Amino acid sequence: MSARRRSRRAGVALAACALAACRPGAPPPRATAPPGPIVRSPLADLALVRLSGAWRWMHVARDAATLKVERERWQWDREEVDRATGQRQMQGRYRRDVLVVALDGESFLCNQLTSYVQTAVFTVRARQAARDEGGGVVIEELGYEVAPSPCEPGFRHLARYRADVTADQATLTWDGGTQTLERLPAGALDAADVALTPAPATLAGRMSGAWHWRVVGHGGEREIREEDEAWQLAVGEDGTVGGTYRRVVTVHRPDGADIPCAGAPSYAYVDLYTLRGALDGDRAVVDEVAVEPGQHPCLVTTPTRHLDAFTATANGPYLELTWRGPRRQVLHRH
Repeated sequence: MSARRRSRRAGVALAACALAACRPGAPPPRATAPPGPIVRSPLADLALVRLSGAWRWMHVARDAATLKVERERWQWDREEVDRATGQRQMQGRYRRDVLVVALDGESFLCNQLTSYVQTAVFTVRARQAARDEGGGVVIEELGYEVAPSPCEPGFRHLARYRADVTADQATLTWDGGTQTLERLPAGALDAADVALTPAPATLAGRMSGAWHWRVVGHGGEREIREEDEAWQLAVGEDGTVGGTYRRVVTVHRPDGADIPCAGAPSYAYVDLYTLRGALDGDRAVVDEVAVEPGQHPCLVTTPTRHLDAFTATANGPYLELTWRGPRRQVLHRH
């Protein structure tokens, strides 16, 4: 493995935040000094009216190892007046999705896939700026929610922007950065477009269903070994966990030479496992209780399989398993 790949894999937990938790050139935390006196401006009020509705923004960047696609969808839908100052304000929110793809095909450690997505929904407010803020319109992030994921650090800096709004564009600026939102037609977004995808209400719902896992590695000095697992889990009303998974193992020689035991450049076999367990607090404790091992001439020295046990924790669209050892495995929704 190259030094570049080792560095990226070892630092993936930090990379998750560095790549997606904050936009490039993000502003410093919101100033704590109180704003100066408000100066009413008809132009600023017009900008607030223009801001109403739906907007979008997208940015694509890549380096030698990764591709990053950032997308934001904004919705301003409620105008208010501050009773104390008479200041007009616009309330809204936006959803920010960041997709990170490994261009070299190596899996990220956080979710054991070659890509991941981080999602956050921010509550925002637009208002007329005070005199010492330079006038115009200011947009402030008031809070946020994040979608659960093994690749999610969970922290965001709350930012503040100056906004220059026209009929079709809204240009946001901050110290060291700028971005331009594009207006969308009326009705282009609905509430679901700027909200987090709701998770099942119960732990049983978050764990039940179909799951998948795949890994590619070396099976020998000149062999590639691929493992593909299809899981089915069900959790009863009493917390009992049952399920199965089917593991397909394929071994092949990339150079096309025959594998002696197979008499061909590749071979495959299938193992079928049966699972039993129970919920324990916010996790499940599960045992492999039976296995039907695959048969193949290349397995004559290892005809049986060892039964193992694991604990499972639901994390958004993932199920994180910790096997005895411990060994970590991350399943994703199929």
